[in-house]
Amino acid sequence: MTRKLLLIVLLGVLGYAVYTWVMKPPSGGKLTPKPIPKEPPTELKLHEEATPSVGYVKYNWNKDPFAKLPTASPTLSQASQLQLRGILWDNKGGLAMINDNLVKVGDTIGGWRVVRITPSYVLLKQGEMEIKLTPTE
Repeated sequence: MTRKLLLIVLLGVLGYAVYTWVMKPPSGGKLTPKPIPKEPPTELKLHEEATPSVGYVKYNWNKDPFAKLPTASPTLSQASQLQLRGILWDNKGGLAMINDNLVKVGDTIGGWRVVRITPSYVLLKQGEMEIKLTPTE
């Protein structure tokens, strides 16, 4: 029993010695935490807020919360922003390049649905309104 006790004490002392040797501080002295520089206090002016203002959407909870919110429908002014850059045409149909987007019949761009693509123009429709785009140079 004394041999076992002596062996346990010896291993404990040896373990402590190895631990202190491995964990020795680089300067040879005690470890001291480095001071953290403090930032100067910022003063709020009378017209400033502590947090940026956030705009919230007012919602009536009597309605379905998962329903899509209404969006503004496209108008002719938005349609004037659509520019037909080019048309690719073959016997099977065509593709049109509108505002750097390649579209085919049935696609939607800017809220307008592509109804027809011909070799000389593209017909777009939104509700009852139709517009005819011709290539621009």
